Amino acid sequence: MYRHDPKVTVLMPAYNAGKYIGEAIASVLGQSFTDFELLIINDGSTDETADIVRSFDDPRIVLINQENKGIAAALNAGLAKAKAPFVARFDADDICYPNRLKTQYDFITSYPEYSIIGSAADYVDTDGHFIFTHHPAAHLNEEIRELNYSVCPFIHSSVFYKKDVIISNGGYNELAYTYEDHFLWVNILKKEKACNLSQALIKVRLNPESVTIDEKWHSRKFLSIKYSTLRKRSITEAEGQ
Repeated sequence: MYRHDPKVTVLMPAYNAGKYIGEAIASVLGQSFTDFELLIINDGSTDETADIVRSFDDPRIVLINQENKGIAAALNAGLAKAKAPFVARFDADDICYPNRLKTQYDFITSYPEYSIIGSAADYVDTDGHFIFTHHPAAHLNEEIRELNYSVCPFIHSSVFYKKDVIISNGGYNELAYTYEDHFLWVNILKKEKACNLSQALIKVRLNPESVTIDEKWHSRKFLSIKYSTLRKRSITEAEGQ
C-alpha cells in the first residue's frame, strides 16, 4: 500500500552521483519510518548512477530518467511526480540518520501550522568522517523571519515540507542556478511557518565534485546578480543567463 499511497516522498535529484548514491539510498531504506517512496530523478548522468539505483530491489524506489536540465528542473519534475503530501529533500551524496523521516513527519503532523521543517546537520568528508555539526542561522519561526535576505535559512538536504505549498508558490525557479532553494525561501517564508530542529538529522558530505560549489569560487558578477535577485525576490531571463 505504501508504494501507491505513501505518506512521504523522499525527493533525490542525482547527477553523476555513482560514487556515493548507494550509501545515500541505503540510509533512506534504513529509516525507522517506512511509509515512503524514494523518488530519484536521474538528471542525465553519464556514469553508473542509474545502474546503482536499479541494483536495489525495493518497491519504494521510483527512478525517473531525464536529459540533463539542472537541479531545479529535476526537483520540479520530482514535485510533479511525487505521490505523497509531504516531501523530504535529500541529496544523492548525503546520508540520513535512521530517525530523520520519523522525527520530521511526527513534528509536522503534530504541528500542522508549519509548512517547512529543517534541521541541523553533521558535516563529513568524502570518506564519511565527521568534521563538525552545522546549525542553521535560526531555529524558531520568528527568528527565521528576521533573517536578512542574504542568509539562507535551511540546509536544503535536510528540509521536509508540504508539497502543495511549494507547488502553489511556483516550485523551484530554474533561473536561480545553484541557489534555487534560497530563492524559493525568500519568496514564501513571509507567509509560511517554518522552523529548524536543533538535532542533526542528516550527514552532509563536503564533496568537491558536488553540483553546488562553495560561494567563494563564484565570480563577483554571479554573486552580485544572486544577492540582487534575492533582495528584490525576482529574477529575469537575462539575469538567469
